[in-house]
This record gives sequence, structure tokens and C-alpha cells, in this order.
Amino acid sequence: MKFLLVILLLFCVLTNAKRYKCNKYLSCGCGYSNVEINARIINGEEAVPYSWSMIVSLQYDLSHDGNVFQHVCGGTILTNSYILTAASCLEGIEDNIQTANVTIAAGIHRRSQPVQIIRDVDEILIHPNWTMSWVNDYDIALLHLSKPLNFRMNPHITRTCLSPQLYNSEELLQYPPVNTTLAVVGWGRTSPIGDDSDFLRQIIVSSIDHNDTKCTDKVIDPIRQFCTGFYDTSSGQIIIISFFIL
Repeated sequence: MKFLLVILLLFCVLTNAKRYKCNKYLSCGCGYSNVEINARIINGEEAVPYSWSMIVSLQYDLSHDGNVFQHVCGGTILTNSYILTAASCLEGIEDNIQTANVTIAAGIHRRSQPVQIIRDVDEILIHPNWTMSWVNDYDIALLHLSKPLNFRMNPHITRTCLSPQLYNSEELLQYPPVNTTLAVVGWGRTSPIGDDSDFLRQIIVSSIDHNDTKCTDKVIDPIRQFCTGFYDTSSGQIIIISFFIL
């Protein structure tokens, strides 16, 4: 489920209320609409349109004929020129980025909606320790946009907030306490064999102690990773997801 792995820096601590009200005076982290979570829906739900305005769709030409652009993964706006995504999302690029015509679509709720903010990607920076393996904990990439996004002119886009700890030493990194409720968003599949969702979806997860037996095979480096999970009603099992912060 690549869409879950993309939103690694984009967690929001939620209150018990159904609506998460954001401080609109902040320059980051606030969507055009307030986030609303239906706690009764365990396996995810459609997000409020434009409540996660920092999420973009990563697309490129899988057919290499310049006509078929396909959604591959989600991404997170870090600045007006840089997008965070997963390195594994770029494995389908066989040649260079100019040939693949890598783009991002911002300011959208539905991937199929006609009005989108499109930007070309002119540079891809993949973590040097990425080994093209799902068990590798360096599955991260930065995309540089050929033209900066204009937050002032486009209220449906914003950048995500970066924790101040990210600019200090690793020892200062703080992870969500155990049993903290977090949100994960994306256009990923709603079933193992289904298609990607057209609507942006969200799911709530809870943080789990990395020493828990359910997490030991998912957390490779507890210094940079933390463990979360959610209950899957279709299988009756707890699905574990490991997030990392660099």
C-alpha cells in the first residue's frame, strides 16, 4: 500500500471531537477545509474535500508514448518547489525524468477532476541508501518542480509543517506517545486487488510501542521509525504500518 507510506511526515494529532479545527493564521499544515473524522469508520473513509491541501498526486507516462499519464503515488508539499514522496514510487521510470514526463497534480480532491494545478518535475533526489527493497527504511525521495507553486494565489494548496526537531540532532526526535490517534491520507487502493481511489481518503491509526511483537518485523530502526496500526474488519487482523522521520 504505497499511498500509506508516502505520508510519512504528515501526521496530525486528533482530539476526541469529530472535527479538527486548524489555525488558519499558520503558514503551513492547514487545509482549505477543516478535517473531519468519523470514528465509527475503521477501514477509512472519503476525506472532506480540500481538507488535506498539502497532498498531491504523482503521475508519469507509463506507456512512454506521451499520452497516458497514470497516478502512481501520493506526495506531500514541503515547499513551493519540493515534494516529498517514496523512492519506490519511481521504480517505473526506466529512462530519465524528461522521457517519463513526471508531473504532480495539486489542489485536487478527485484525481479525475478537470481543474488541477499541474507542475512538471525537473529533478528527482532519491535517498542514497535506498536499495529498491520494501524492507529498506530509506524509501524516500524529493521531487523538484520546474515552476514553484503559488500558495497565495491558490487557496486549495498549502505546505505541510515540519517539526522543529527535524532540524536538530537525532537524539531530539520525539515520536507520538503510544496509543496516540493519527491520520493517514491518500488515493490508494481500497482493497488488495482493487483500483486506486478517485477520491482522497483518510484512515485513523494508533501508535504502537515498537517493542510490541506485532511491530518487531516492521520497525528496522527504532531511532528513526515508529509503529502504528489499524483494525481491518475484512480480515479481522491488525494491520501494521511503520512510519519514519528523517
